[in-house]
Amino acid sequence: MACFLSLAGSSRILQNERSWCVNRRGMRVVIYEHDVSRWLPEVSQVAGKPEAAFVLRDAWAGVPDGGSLSAEDKVDLTASAFSFPLDDFQLKAIRALARSESAVVAAPTGSGKTVIGEAAVYLALAQGLRVFYTTPLKALSNQKYSDFKKQFGASRVGLLTGDVSANRDADILVMTTEVYRNMLYASESGFEVSGVGPSMMDNIYAVVFDEFHYMNDRERGTVWEESVIISPKRTLLVALSATMRNVDEVRAWFSEVHGPTELVVSSFRPVPLDFGFCNRNGLFTLTSQRPGYGGRNMINPKVCSNDVLKAAKMRVEHRGIAGDWDEDVRKGKKPRRGNRKASPAEIAKEIDYMFEEGMKKGRMLKVMNARPSNQEVPSYAYLIRCLRKRSMLPAIVFIFSRDGCDRAAGMIAEGEHSDLLTKEEAALVDEKVSEFENAHPGLIGEDKLRLARKGISSHHAGLLPIWKAVVEELFQDGLIKVVFATETLAAGINMPARTTVISALSKRAGAEGTVELSTSEVFQMAGRAGRRGKDKRGTCVFVRSQFEGAETAYNIINQEVEALSSTFAATFGMVLNLLKRRDLDGSKELVEKSFGAFLMRKGRQERLGGRGTMSDAETFVEAKKLLETAPLDEVSRLAKLSNRLRTEQKVLKKLAQINLLNQIADREQILPFVPVGTKAIIVQKDADTTCLNVQKVELETHLFQGRPDSLWKGLVEYAVVLGNVEVDPESEELTAVLTQSNEIRLLGNKHFVHVDVEGETLKWEEVDPGEWKARFVPSRGHFEFSSTDQMYYAGSSESSALADLVPEISFPPVPGHLLAQKDLMEGVRQKLSENLLYDRKNRNDLVKAFKAVKKLKKQFTVEQLRSVERKMDKLSVQEESNWKVFMSAAEVLQEFGFLTQDYEVTELGSLGASLRSSNELWISMVLLSDSISK
Repeated sequence: MACFLSLAGSSRILQNERSWCVNRRGMRVVIYEHDVSRWLPEVSQVAGKPEAAFVLRDAWAGVPDGGSLSAEDKVDLTASAFSFPLDDFQLKAIRALARSESAVVAAPTGSGKTVIGEAAVYLALAQGLRVFYTTPLKALSNQKYSDFKKQFGASRVGLLTGDVSANRDADILVMTTEVYRNMLYASESGFEVSGVGPSMMDNIYAVVFDEFHYMNDRERGTVWEESVIISPKRTLLVALSATMRNVDEVRAWFSEVHGPTELVVSSFRPVPLDFGFCNRNGLFTLTSQRPGYGGRNMINPKVCSNDVLKAAKMRVEHRGIAGDWDEDVRKGKKPRRGNRKASPAEIAKEIDYMFEEGMKKGRMLKVMNARPSNQEVPSYAYLIRCLRKRSMLPAIVFIFSRDGCDRAAGMIAEGEHSDLLTKEEAALVDEKVSEFENAHPGLIGEDKLRLARKGISSHHAGLLPIWKAVVEELFQDGLIKVVFATETLAAGINMPARTTVISALSKRAGAEGTVELSTSEVFQMAGRAGRRGKDKRGTCVFVRSQFEGAETAYNIINQEVEALSSTFAATFGMVLNLLKRRDLDGSKELVEKSFGAFLMRKGRQERLGGRGTMSDAETFVEAKKLLETAPLDEVSRLAKLSNRLRTEQKVLKKLAQINLLNQIADREQILPFVPVGTKAIIVQKDADTTCLNVQKVELETHLFQGRPDSLWKGLVEYAVVLGNVEVDPESEELTAVLTQSNEIRLLGNKHFVHVDVEGETLKWEEVDPGEWKARFVPSRGHFEFSSTDQMYYAGSSESSALADLVPEISFPPVPGHLLAQKDLMEGVRQKLSENLLYDRKNRNDLVKAFKAVKKLKKQFTVEQLRSVERKMDKLSVQEESNWKVFMSAAEVLQEFGFLTQDYEVTELGSLGASLRSSNELWISMVLLSDSISK
């Protein structure tokens, strides 16, 4: 609830407010309350609909002039725009945005992170601002565009993906992250990108980065880093990510390069997730309910390979004989069997211990990593039968190739019992597919239409977006029972299923060959299982493949998720765009803001033993290197004079503070006795009295250092004393004054800056000064209340004539001892300015280095310092790697005429800066080649 103190008699009473009177010490006080709760039902009635944004806008607009909603008010109003209750982590993130802080959110897939992005949209629209919503994929951008049009209204949503541009001036603009990065460069250089000019960056409340963990992508991750670094600091950033191991480092990086950032972490899944495993013997749970080492549940022995079961059994039975199993195996001996038989419980426990051994070594034991037999690999038809039998459909089956998705879907359709739909469902699907056929004859092959009518489909980038949209809609309605999809479907596209199936735990990765899936990738796909409000639990099923078994799956899900790393890369386009608006030093400063550079600095402190701060040895080595760049005797003199100047400044400030306190004490003594008509300088009634004394001390100090009186401008006004008034017998008397603006004020001592007791009092022939108080000061009940020692009342036409005579007076003269101290300080400053090193930008660093060397030189041996120096040299090479790549790219651009030798962008370079590709230099040369021109 937001409350506002207002003047009695004010006409600024809004329709959305209610008012009441409060009597305090006989004064008439009127308070207007902006009743936020009045809006909550109105917003809730249209929750989830386009109208919700308009009602929120009305609620914000209803705040009285000069007031503002509290952060909690904003959270309550925004939360009421959703048709369901929000979770704690969602509210925490919204609360950060309401405080004008950015947010880094890490939560499991399917937990509802998108709600936070939608809340940022509501907050932007409520304030009449715009919001950018970025995604890593065009398909995801297209879906968000479609979803947002339904949620916020088609006229308020636009789309920019490079291929498509729709409603680009909309309040909500959905785009790929690359488009946003390019817009940032366009904003700096003045170019247009996709027909969007630099002005598009105006009035942006927030930028939402959906699927922010894509920053780990080796080829594209640099786009996210550049976007964070270059984004305007006035714009809030909202990073929505799957669970990350080093999310605290990401938040610290955001705070360092962009501004205050809240960290929001949640492990909550609204639908709990189970793991299963399918082989030729059936579908089983991957883990048992028995806890093993480290508190994790043991692997289910039923899913283990025969080799693993045999090895565990022999290890248990061998323990009855002298010697050690592992030692025998290491020496190539054949382990001997004991005289007892291992029980199933002992075998299960031994398997768990074997996993623990592998985790400690950082790799799986060889026996657990053996390639399974093809006889154990189930067919897709068998897999779907198992899922259908256990009522685990609809399901998404992830296969890591487009061709593999299409072939798997075809094999299911050709098998027995391939129809997965009831008659009623089949009729609904047929109606939808026939409608598509009639609208787009011949656009989609008959085989895919036939599959859809059976409740089966594939989903990948090779299919037309218009057909994928139909598949997504049918799947969301529960009419497509099985979708064979590539992993891009896991990247936030809204197709939750009861079950997800991961067909293999390795995939082809270009030049790197075949690589094992990471824990993050597995959980990204697994997280699609479990539909909130429909399923009590979700299940992710791993399938025995030709290369991996249950042991690999179990090992992956029990590993920590990967840390987010830096893939920052200085491309030709980046170099040109940065140098277009910055010099070399400015470009280097930006490059050094990368996440990788941040991690390097953090790691450097840890590896050198600094534990979060620079170690003494490192400080000494760096300081000594810096001092080698300047004459030591001059540095010594510079340090002495700098210390002397700081001392004299402190003395002057202390004397100024004492002088101010003396003035305050004097006013307390003289105010009750000053004659009517005494001229005064008072603090303006709108000034913040909570920090007034600090301001006065600082301003007085500046005045003593030769600053003009104009520093007080906007803080003070001029008045004449009318007399003293007793407002409350228990409180101090207040002094009545008439201001130049014809306002009568009753003030306590702290509201006076200067009282001119030595000057002449103000004379007015119309009324005797002795009658001013009785004539102009009304009874106390007529005053508006501002605080316990400040009240005011508008003067009359009669007092207006006297107000016109109130003069501006000078501040009191500066005492001689302060002037003497000021002269002494200025003398030291002059000597300092004559030092040979004074004009060097790093003179303060030189002084700090001189002090550090003097303090630390006796603490370390020569060998210790050499060791630290070697470490620092190695780390410096690592830290400067990004900048070296930048400079190497710049040299190539100079060679081809894109940059001058002074690193200025040429006309040819401007062309390169305006292009967007993986190699802007090459594209520019191609466009300018004779072959193209012909």
